[in-house]
Amino acid sequence: MRAPFPSQSTEGTTHSISSSTNKESSTFPTSTTTSILSTISTTRTSCNGCDPSCSAIDCLEQDYGAENERKCLEKGCTFCQMPDGKPWCYYTEGMDIPGQNCHDCNCLERVSCNRYDENSCKSSGCHWCPREGEHPCIYGNFQGTTTTTTTTTIDPTFNQCFGYDCGGGVCFEIDDIPTCIDATIGFLSHDKKMTVKCGDGTKNQKWMKTKMLNDNGIHHVDFEATPRKHEYIIHTHLLYADKKPTQAMYCRNNTDDNYTYVNHIRTDGADLSKYGNTWLIERITCDDAECPYTVRAAEDQTRGWKNNIDGGYNWLRVMEIDLNNEDFLWWIEIQEF
Repeated sequence: MRAPFPSQSTEGTTHSISSSTNKESSTFPTSTTTSILSTISTTRTSCNGCDPSCSAIDCLEQDYGAENERKCLEKGCTFCQMPDGKPWCYYTEGMDIPGQNCHDCNCLERVSCNRYDENSCKSSGCHWCPREGEHPCIYGNFQGTTTTTTTTTIDPTFNQCFGYDCGGGVCFEIDDIPTCIDATIGFLSHDKKMTVKCGDGTKNQKWMKTKMLNDNGIHHVDFEATPRKHEYIIHTHLLYADKKPTQAMYCRNNTDDNYTYVNHIRTDGADLSKYGNTWLIERITCDDAECPYTVRAAEDQTRGWKNNIDGGYNWLRVMEIDLNNEDFLWWIEIQEF
């Protein structure tokens, strides 16, 4: 567990986590696959008539301009005024094109395409193969060569904050990008009037609760990512009495008196088999620039955090989730130091 944060947050400017939040990202565990792709030339070897979309092989040096039409036709090639960068004189369909037995830049049958810079060579449908003492631009049939490409993909089920070192800060995924937050971070109710707060561990303060915002601002919690996407352990403040580490947890047994509450549990000495401590924290889909989150019990995702007033206390409950009820929606808020 990381070092605990101060029990009181620092007064300052707050903003909700959204896609506009500044991000620090890095490379995280990914699956890397190597594929062999066939590189097939898109150049047609000839064209049948004037076709502006055709980029067939150049048939005549200095082929631009109407004055070259006669020379082009005498060679049996097709002459047609083409868009900039394409040859005006090109091989007609069915003609024997020189150099077609040349399949790569190392071939012996190098036939000059009469172009001497790379751009004009490639735009003429020829191949740029500079070699000392040889024509740099040659005819050839380069289809069927192979290129090895490496594709890196991120496992969509993996929480990219897992194992990432933010120093003394908190890592939280924003738009699936791991983001380090070196500031106070915590939850606000949907109306942004209440923050989620720990109890003090006594008999009457053993559950998490919500509290009206005051000058101290947001109550800080510490997110610890698990390997699973959007799942976190929520570390809470040290207990005031003996300064022991605690977490926000839920009861697994529905007959337990604490089943419907978010429990504030000491992690040392407690019977943790009774509790689950992983929470699925996901932003809902909405039409606004910023969308709130739901916080669900990872082991039973039908149960979610609810802001609930009970007997004068604003206890944080774990109940069957209802997305049409704003009491189940939360903002994750950052308060700058």
